Amino acid sequence: MVDPLIPGTIICRDLIVRSWLGEGGWGEVWLVESQSLGTEYALKRATRPIAASQDAMLGEIEAWISLPPAAGIVPCYFWEIGAAGEILALVQYISGGTLADHLRKGHLDAPAKVVDTLIQVADALTVLHECDLIHGDLTPENILVDESGKFQVTDFGLTAAQNQLGDLTAATLEYSGYEAATGIPLTPWTDLWSWGLIAIELLMGERFWLSGCAAEEIVSIARSQISLLFKSEPARVAVLDLAERCFSPAGWPSARTLAAALRQCYRDLTNLPYPRTPPPPNRRVPHQPEDMRRFDLGAGKPGADP
Repeated sequence: MVDPLIPGTIICRDLIVRSWLGEGGWGEVWLVESQSLGTEYALKRATRPIAASQDAMLGEIEAWISLPPAAGIVPCYFWEIGAAGEILALVQYISGGTLADHLRKGHLDAPAKVVDTLIQVADALTVLHECDLIHGDLTPENILVDESGKFQVTDFGLTAAQNQLGDLTAATLEYSGYEAATGIPLTPWTDLWSWGLIAIELLMGERFWLSGCAAEEIVSIARSQISLLFKSEPARVAVLDLAERCFSPAGWPSARTLAAALRQCYRDLTNLPYPRTPPPPNRRVPHQPEDMRRFDLGAGKPGADP
């Protein structure tokens, strides 16, 4: 473990440490501010022992940086090795909390809101998967909400990098399928399985299971509860049917096809077309020379929205 940062100190030549924000899957998250730009960012700091997986994690962070600008994607701007040898990654600061926070507060009680949320997450997975990147630990805590109420996925591939090296503690058990839980190579199905579990949690208003591997039982209980509590409300049944297909390898060819089915579900529910356009086919930005991968905060404007 490394010592905590001290508020008021300067790191990475330009960043003033403001406050501790919390902990993520691979360490601490701090609020920092660029002296040159006056913009606030979230600084992810790998404080846990990662010597064996450092190269893999850096590779995944670089892949995150190379993602095309897209709605639903929290951008990562640069990485650096800190004074204690830990990995630092600078990402956009989003102040609206997490999907888990909104669920606890009852902000997602209407079926239309649930479907809208799930489409946004499926669109984000579409971008990731079409760039050959797997999230590996999709949970409500890794889905952030910006000030306008839009949902954005963060921490892409960091768990995948650890799992590839046999770190089975990286994924969150409650949202993991067999791939993430057993350490076998991850595929897009890994994320679709997690999406299906998140969908069921949003439909029910809470998570009632301990292991995401028990998907068949989870679906059975959810179907029974929807019948009992919501009188088999058609929209909830339709979304549950879509979620159930996530637990079969042949269930959905891609996140894009899942998102298309959700858009039809939204139309059936509201009698209106879904207002957000699907992401265009994406390709990663070609990797730049290594000396360009570390964003120069004094020369650019990483805080600007794409």
